[in-house]
Amino acid sequence: MTEIEFKFEIPQQRLSALQKDFARAKTQRTHLQARYFDTADGTLSKNNAALRLRKEGRRWVQTAKALGDGPLHRLEHNVDLGVSRAGVPVQVDARRHAGTPVGEMLERLLGDAPLVETFATDIWRTTRQARLGRSIVELALDDGRVVAPASNGKPERASVVRELELELVSGSVADLVALAQRWSQRHGLWFSTVSKAERGERLRQA
Repeated sequence: MTEIEFKFEIPQQRLSALQKDFARAKTQRTHLQARYFDTADGTLSKNNAALRLRKEGRRWVQTAKALGDGPLHRLEHNVDLGVSRAGVPVQVDARRHAGTPVGEMLERLLGDAPLVETFATDIWRTTRQARLGRSIVELALDDGRVVAPASNGKPERASVVRELELELVSGSVADLVALAQRWSQRHGLWFSTVSKAERGERLRQA
């Protein structure tokens, strides 16, 4: 699957007004807790790819992501792992993405190299949909943090996440651009191409 989306950073002083504007339509709120994995030497991050396990409500989903043809295009594949059994931890397995474009990329990059957990995210996501012309866009408001665990004598490090993502569900890119401009100008947002995985890698290396 190829995503077409825009992402914006939200200034702290603008968050309250944006949340009120967001709530003018029907929304859904989900607690997202994710764990990210890579090789010990960071092979995936060096190649703009990411592999994660994320708990959405009670269900676990494994996701692989990588850059596509440009900064606004991302390859993504999700595998629903269901609800984990009590006391049985969910294990990551890159082979779950076999046969997909992003899965083929992971196979080339990883080979048989072992994976380690590198950082985690704890996000409250509020979503809603918007229509513009014949297009449908999903808006996702993320509020939370990225955490790199204490390691190699370094204390735990954390970064605040306040982001608005607009993803084209159906329709034209021009409508997506118009809606993104409307929200960014109204709330003083700034465009960002930094993913949560990139935030985590920066913390990990700090």
